[in-house]
Amino acid sequence: MNREHTRAIAYLIPVILTGLLLICGVCSPDSDGEIAPAAAHSLGQPTGIDDLAQPGAVHATTNPTLPRTFTFSTPLFAPDSAWNQTVTQAAVSATSDEQILVTYRVLRGDTTSLHPTGQPPPTTWPFPYVNYDDYTIPVFRAGAGEQSVLICDYDHQPSWPSPKFPDDQQEGGPVTVPAPAGVVRPAGPQNTDADGHLVLYDPGTFIEYDFWQATTVRNAECDSLGGGLMGTAILEAGAIDFFDVRGSGANIDTYSSARATGPPLLAGLIMPEDIESGAIEHALAVAIPGLRNLSEDPYAPLPSDYFYPASTTETDFYNTNPNALAAGQRICLKAGIVDETCNSIDENSLAPITRMFLAALRTYGAILVDNAGGFTFYAEDIHTADLDLSDAQVQALIGQPSLPAGKTKWQIVIEALNLELEQIPFACGPENPDPAQATVDVSNFEVVTLLYLIAAPPSRAIDPGGVATYTISVRSSGGSTANVSLVTTSPSPSLTLQLVPSSVSPLGQATLTITDRHTDPALLPGQWYVVPITATDGVTQTASVSLLVGGTRIYLPAVLKNY
Repeated sequence: MNREHTRAIAYLIPVILTGLLLICGVCSPDSDGEIAPAAAHSLGQPTGIDDLAQPGAVHATTNPTLPRTFTFSTPLFAPDSAWNQTVTQAAVSATSDEQILVTYRVLRGDTTSLHPTGQPPPTTWPFPYVNYDDYTIPVFRAGAGEQSVLICDYDHQPSWPSPKFPDDQQEGGPVTVPAPAGVVRPAGPQNTDADGHLVLYDPGTFIEYDFWQATTVRNAECDSLGGGLMGTAILEAGAIDFFDVRGSGANIDTYSSARATGPPLLAGLIMPEDIESGAIEHALAVAIPGLRNLSEDPYAPLPSDYFYPASTTETDFYNTNPNALAAGQRICLKAGIVDETCNSIDENSLAPITRMFLAALRTYGAILVDNAGGFTFYAEDIHTADLDLSDAQVQALIGQPSLPAGKTKWQIVIEALNLELEQIPFACGPENPDPAQATVDVSNFEVVTLLYLIAAPPSRAIDPGGVATYTISVRSSGGSTANVSLVTTSPSPSLTLQLVPSSVSPLGQATLTITDRHTDPALLPGQWYVVPITATDGVTQTASVSLLVGGTRIYLPAVLKNY
C-alpha cells in the first residue's frame, strides 16, 4: 500500500479549538455525508503553520465533545507482546551512540539525509511532546450495524484495501466494517493536512478498527474536507485495518496499517485508564522526523529498515543515513537525566504525572512507529478521552493547588506534562549553528535491543492421540543476528514435544510439534495445557502456546488472530 502519511508538526499546538459544533452545523451533512458546494466554501482555507502557536502555548478552551463511554482493561495486547515487555534485561545496542547522534541532529534541524531533499527542517525542538488533540488518536465505540467505506485519501487518491479484507479486493474498495455507535470525529486539524486517525472499538469482540485520513464530511466521492469534522458515518479513508487487542499488537510482515509502519493505533497510546491506575504499564508509541529507509526503491524497504513489531516502514519521507533509527526500534530513558545545559535534573521536583511518564520510558521504553514533525508521543484525543479522577486527585497529579477553568481534566494533565517535558531534551551538547555538526555530550536516551518470540497460532485443539503444530518465530528489535537457543518443556507425561531447529537467528523460525499420548477417545471434559518456550542469547525471553486435548463438550474460545 503506497501512501504518504501527513507529517504532523508535533511540537506546534493550535492556538484555539473553537466553533466545532458551529462549523458542523453549517456543514449540514445530507444523507450520505456530502455537503453542498456553497457550504463547503464557507469553511475557508486549511489552517497553515503560520496560524499555529509555538511550543508551550496551550488551548484556550475545550470540553470533550464526544467523551468515550466505555473503558479498557489495560494494558492492552497479550502479556508477552512487544508492547508489554520490559527493558530491564534489554541490551544497549552496539550502535546506540551513533543512532542517538543522528536523531539528535535531525531534532535540531539537520536535513542532510532526509528525503525528499530541499525541504525546510521539520523541527528544531529536541524536546518530547505528547500529542493530545490534533495528530493523535480519538477512540469511539463500534455499533451493531455495518458500513461500506471507500479507500481514498485526502489527496483524492484511491488505493487498495489491506489484504486482511480478502473479499473486498479492488482499488478504492469499498470494505465492510462496523458502523459507529454514534457521532465520530477524525483527528484534526479541521482540514486535509490532518492525519485523520480514528479508532472504532468493539468491546464485545475486542477488535479495534483503525482508520487513517478518515472522512465524515465531503464535497463528493473521493473529495474529502479532511479531519476534525464530526459525522455519523465514515464515508472513506486512506487506509483501514483491524486488530484483536488480546493479540500481539503487530501486523503481518510487509503489511502497512493506519500507521505506515504497521502497528495498531491503540498500541503505545497513553489513555485515561493508564493515568487512573497510577502507572503506565506498557511501552509508548513514539515518532520522529524521518525513519530509516536505505533501499534503492523506498517502496521496497530492506529487512534492516524495520524491526518487529513494525512490519514495514515509511516510503515518502525518510532518512537515508544508515545510523538513523528504524521503525520498530526501541529507545529507553537512562537512569539519570539532564537539562539542555547538561546539568542533572532533580526528578523529585517534577510533578507526579511527569514522573509516571518517565517511569514508563525506563521500564518499557518507547517503540518507533511513525514520522512526525518532532519528538512525539501520543495520548488519546481530547475529544474522546475522559479522565475519571476527582479535582483533588488531578491537583495532586499535576502538583498544583487549583485547576484552571474551561479545560477538561485530560487536557489539564497532558498540558502539565508537556510543560515539564520542555526541561528534558533528547540529548544535550554545545551550541552549534550547523545542526549537521551538532555533538552530544550527554544523552537522556539510549537504543536497546530485545528478543521477541511469536507463536502462531497461540492456541490449538486436537482429539486424544492427535498432533498439533505451531510456528515459533524469533524477531529482534535492533538487528541482532546472533543465534538464539530455543528450549521447550512438556507440562505433562501425556505430551511429547519436538522443537526443530533448536537454534535460530532473528528472522528465523522453528516448528513445535506436540503429540498427545492419551488413549481415551473422548477425554471429557477435555484437558488444557500451556507449553512454555524459552529463547536465550545471553538474555532470556519466554512465550507459550495453549493446547486443548479432547473435550467434545468444551468449546474452544476464538483463537487470537496473529496480527
